[in-house]
Amino acid sequence: MLANVRSAVVLTPQPRPDGPPARRQRRLSLGERGEALAGLAQGLLDVLIIGGGITGCGVALECAARGLSTGLVEARDFGGGTSSRSTKLIHGGLRYLRHFEFDLVQEAAHERRRLGQLAPGLVSEFPFVLPFYGGSWSAAQLRVGLSTYDLMGGFGGHSRNVGVSQERLRSRFAPLLNGGARGAYQYFDALTDDARLTIQVAKTAASLGARLANYLPVQAIEPAAGHYRVIVRDGLGADEHTLRARRVVLAAGVWLDELMGMIEPGWEPVIAPAKGIHLFMPRGALGPDCAFTLSAPSDGRLIFAIPWYGRLMIGTTDTPYRGPLADPLPDPEGAAYLIESIDARLPGLGIGQAPIIGAQAGVRPLIREEGADLEDTSRRERYLRGRSGVIAVGGGKLTTYRQIARRLADLVAAELGASLPPPVQADTGRIPVNRRIGEPSGSALASVADPGRSEVLRIAYGEGAGEIARIAARGHGRMIPGADLSEAEVRYAVAHEMAQTPEDLLARRRRTFLVEEGNGEAAAGPLASLLADLLGRSGDWAEEIAGSYLATVRAHRGAV
Repeated sequence: MLANVRSAVVLTPQPRPDGPPARRQRRLSLGERGEALAGLAQGLLDVLIIGGGITGCGVALECAARGLSTGLVEARDFGGGTSSRSTKLIHGGLRYLRHFEFDLVQEAAHERRRLGQLAPGLVSEFPFVLPFYGGSWSAAQLRVGLSTYDLMGGFGGHSRNVGVSQERLRSRFAPLLNGGARGAYQYFDALTDDARLTIQVAKTAASLGARLANYLPVQAIEPAAGHYRVIVRDGLGADEHTLRARRVVLAAGVWLDELMGMIEPGWEPVIAPAKGIHLFMPRGALGPDCAFTLSAPSDGRLIFAIPWYGRLMIGTTDTPYRGPLADPLPDPEGAAYLIESIDARLPGLGIGQAPIIGAQAGVRPLIREEGADLEDTSRRERYLRGRSGVIAVGGGKLTTYRQIARRLADLVAAELGASLPPPVQADTGRIPVNRRIGEPSGSALASVADPGRSEVLRIAYGEGAGEIARIAARGHGRMIPGADLSEAEVRYAVAHEMAQTPEDLLARRRRTFLVEEGNGEAAAGPLASLLADLLGRSGDWAEEIAGSYLATVRAHRGAV
């Protein structure tokens, strides 16, 4: 399973002096962050994961479920990188079928079904219309391809794709006909809120005993006798802490090469960063109940037009990237490509004249393939291990995070061997990451939020929405000026999701940054003041974090 393995120094694991630690349920709480950090810095962890995106949080959940003493550190916020900047799809991947990556499509399609069970509401099945044009896929090719897609998805041998009749095309999808569509098929994939999914996985890992902390950038990784020393700097207080772990897993996405270079001078880069951008616009004539998968006229690349939180999301591009890895910006060329492509295929939507409400750019951590262009580069993950014995993963998909985590945990378990505790609750396919809100919490939520907001809170927070309702009922239900965000949500996100800044709240705990007019610009000051009160920080600190968010908004707005 280890691909591109370099000759490794095998560290003999130190046995636990007192046997396996007692498992304690924890919260992803800013109030408990200090305790989590102290716990990370004391004793010897079985495994320390570096990287708090969907893969790293998934590994933390998998290892904690197996009874390992597990830690995770993230340089910024959970999901602050690529994991909050995806196409918001939990899908098998039609483009991978085109490249004959059948094993990846089958695994992803099965995970799509499983995640719908583990995160109901947060991962929701959704219909997509895939039109065909003269010179692109034929009707017969689409029918065969989509039937294969259905079968790989575990639908019990019954095809769920259907042809869209000419009558329905004219009545329901007239803009398609205007774009030259000769016909279309409808198939099913799933939508998600990628940032919320990452947070929910992190919270679930904490509930199983993992210690997770954000804003802890790694300064050094050092092999020691039977373990590793990892030095981190606290982004809140600037203090340095030394953590010790029997095994270290790098799930750092596009930062993999930088971190491996810390421990292994001369490390040859393996990541080929690829930038993808998404635009968020008024939904216009696109209804809330159907998305489109379209082939771009200029190059045939598959792009998407998806209704998401009341907006139209279009994406994505796929271009080589050599800029700063933190906070990549969308570019006008990519934005023009998307708008022109959608406008050509769905001219009735008037995308060319519509305002851009929000934009984002993410960098995919693809593995370099000699002689392959980005379109042909596999999205399958690869596992690497350097001379130091540190395990790393590159590539991968949001949809398959659970399987990637399982394979990484298998590698860790195989190396730890006899020092492992007996497995506890190891099947993460049975551990929910987003439980639906029940009663009486549902009624409590309805009493403090209108139906539209109630539905958003149910989807985003699951059963946590009930706690938000209880906080609101205690006199904290006022809305933050300039955002569809309540004080109760802020208090909840600080207490249960380790949120610390306006960007944490407006860009990831909620998606104001992408889908609301003004991108939460007017909310930055009031929100920063509230956070300063809750965290006991100064007015200068509040001004600094508000200014940082405003700079991010304006940089993205100016980029497109």
